[in-house]
Amino acid sequence: MQKKNILYPLQHGFRKGRSCETQLIEFVDDISKNLQEGRQTDILIMDFAKAFDKVNHSLLIHKLRY
Repeated sequence: MQKKNILYPLQHGFRKGRSCETQLIEFVDDISKNLQEGRQTDILIMDFAKAFDKVNHSLLIHKLRY
């Protein structure tokens, strides 16, 4: 997926050298910079519980084979 440039550049999940921890560090860093610069920061947090269970797996496999 990474070689075919399918993943969003800012995505940390499922990428070599990135993790939940690196995402959190980047997130906190962005908020800190905005606070220092007096910029507004809005955050929207969504939880897609069981989202993968609702995906059409045949279509997903097709897309991943891209």
